[in-house]
Amino acid sequence: MSGDCPAVIRPADECDLLGGNPVRVESIEDDSLQIATLPGHDLGDGLHIRFTFASRLGLHCLVVSAWQDTPTRCTERTLCSAASRAGAWALWRVLSETLTVSAYAA
Repeated sequence: MSGDCPAVIRPADECDLLGGNPVRVESIEDDSLQIATLPGHDLGDGLHIRFTFASRLGLHCLVVSAWQDTPTRCTERTLCSAASRAGAWALWRVLSETLTVSAYAA
């Protein structure tokens, strides 16, 4: 993770992802990492995102789940919600391509 993250992250640590998107680490498990977005994040604050590593049919996969505790002004507006989904898809696409390249390099 980029930003002011320590070398080893722990629950409650706050870091910046992808160039200035602040998050708080909520939990770290053997096969998953869960974060919450903070004010100033491109996707808005209060979004929970869980990255889970899984093995399916002999392939290693990264499963990403995201949810909010309460609706936001953006999620209640059709145009804003659609733009947010498109932006999130684009960010995940960049992350996916980065992970694909680094996985093959490893």
